[in-house]
Formats: sequence, C-alpha cells, structure tokens
Amino acid sequence: MFKSPSDSSASHISLNGFIDSTDARMFGVIMALAGEVYVLKAEVQRLTEALGQGDLVDNEALEAAGESEAMEAWLATEQKNFTAEILRPWLEPDAVSDVRHFMSEE
Repeated sequence: MFKSPSDSSASHISLNGFIDSTDARMFGVIMALAGEVYVLKAEVQRLTEALGQGDLVDNEALEAAGESEAMEAWLATEQKNFTAEILRPWLEPDAVSDVRHFMSEE
C-alpha cells in the first residue's frame, strides 16, 4: 500500500552518500551527462531558432550538413573521445582515492 510523505513510518530517501563507490561514480556520470544534454539541447534549439529567424539556414540545409562527410568524420572522432571520457572513472585509478598519508599529524 502507498504511504504518504507525511507518514512517519515511510522510509526517507537520503542522498548524503553511497555505500558503494561504484554507485557514486555511476550517479556522478549520469548527472554530468544529464546536465550536458540539457545545456546542449538548449544551445542547439537557440542556434536553430536564430538561424531560422535570420533566414540564414533552413531545415533542409541542416539535414544536408548532418549527412556530409565532414560531419561523419567528426562523429567518428567524437564518439571515441566521448566514450573514453565516460568510461574514465572505471578505467583509470582515482588519483585521490587514498589521501590519508597527507593527513598525518606526525
């Protein structure tokens, strides 16, 4: 049965931390990507609107540019770089995972 938010027996969601560091990394990647997607979608929409309002580029020209060899080459390179960046938290060790030796009072 559904429990209302005011029900004191309902469990509370806490984002104070994660038990598993892999979960924390995954959440970080997801949030970073979500932020990037939102910003990029807004930027593309803004540029598309500006180009359309100025009669500089129409939808047909945008589609043709998307199918060009230059665009295909860019996408191939960007895919490799983007994938490497997303996977870096799992493929490269965390440089600051253990800093206890810097915190010694001796």
